[in-house]
Amino acid sequence: MKKIPLFTSLLVLLACWLTLSVAGALVSPSVLARTTDPLTPPAPAAETVTILFDPTPAGEPQTYTVKKGSPLPEIPAAPSLPAARFLGWYDENGVQVHPSRYTPIQKSAVYTARWQRRLDELLELNVHKTYISGRANGLFGPNDPLSRAEACQMIYTLLKTHSWPKKQFSDVHSDAWYAPAVETLAGLGVLSGRPDGTFAPDQPMSRAEFVTLVTNLNFSRSGRSVFPDTQGHWAETRIAAANEAGWISGQPDGSFAPEASITRVQAVTVLNRVLGRPATAALQTCTDAKGFCDVFPEHWAYGDILEASTAHQYTRSAGKETWSTYEKAVLPTTGKWIRENGALYYVEPSTGKCARGDRKIDGTEYKFDPVTGQAYTGFAQRQGWRRYYLDGALQEDLSGLGVVEGP
Repeated sequence: MKKIPLFTSLLVLLACWLTLSVAGALVSPSVLARTTDPLTPPAPAAETVTILFDPTPAGEPQTYTVKKGSPLPEIPAAPSLPAARFLGWYDENGVQVHPSRYTPIQKSAVYTARWQRRLDELLELNVHKTYISGRANGLFGPNDPLSRAEACQMIYTLLKTHSWPKKQFSDVHSDAWYAPAVETLAGLGVLSGRPDGTFAPDQPMSRAEFVTLVTNLNFSRSGRSVFPDTQGHWAETRIAAANEAGWISGQPDGSFAPEASITRVQAVTVLNRVLGRPATAALQTCTDAKGFCDVFPEHWAYGDILEASTAHQYTRSAGKETWSTYEKAVLPTTGKWIRENGALYYVEPSTGKCARGDRKIDGTEYKFDPVTGQAYTGFAQRQGWRRYYLDGALQEDLSGLGVVEGP
């Protein structure tokens, strides 16, 4: 056999190599090692789990995401809160957990801080001072919504000391009458603001927010949820605790209406129970104490309003409170008209209360709401005739009033 010269063989090999390179068919071993079979599925991504530590109200939640079966990279430091003791971390079932950097995490979870705080460590319970006042015109407005600023002022008035850390909000100016109250309670962790850093002091406080406010004064409370419209609500546990303590009651239909605005009278009724200052039956008939011209003795919460708004000394026997000294009512020497939120009232000098029903004032016949005392506007029966009243006053001439219905 004729041998091919070595030089010729090398040229053939070089030509083959160039041909394969140009065609893109030459792949380095390292590339081949990285090439996968298109019929083989990719390896699944590692499953991750999330652990959230919620120190509310001592700060913002901290979240850790790790591979399933891996330990946490760190454990948050035990949070701190003025006038409160950190009890530990608890899971969604209320069971205490002890997170460790060495324990593999198998599933996502939320751990919530639990605190202990005693009411008598923060609030003055034995001295029954005034913690709510009425309007400058003498009205109390029992059914008016309680603002967030007013709620703070009520609690602030009852604090044993005001020397606590302060927390500011962008919409609470330092010279506002409610600024010390809001900033002090926020510093204590008793309340929080909006996610945008504001507090909204003039907005009505909801029933859920108020219950959360008072339960934050006594963290050791707990209870079972009984209101159907609070299940799954952000304040469910606080509402359950307040109900278990006997501080709150629901609506006639069995609901709680957590997002409804709490009224001023509802707020004092709840807070009196929290403070151990429930109104006695004797207060319901106390008519000589300083009160408000729009709150009458037959009002269901007359005694609670007196208890909250009248400073007094007392004695207690068999669990019942008896007032020994208190501020007495001073009757006005003359009647006066009050206009509040568009409504007109007349305060009678003989009682210091708003007139109700039919009255003759300075020779003019008037009609007032029989419950609230608000001056009546509209048609009403009088001596068998339909007569028209404007701001309570009987109108003899309807021309120019724009009234389309005659008597």
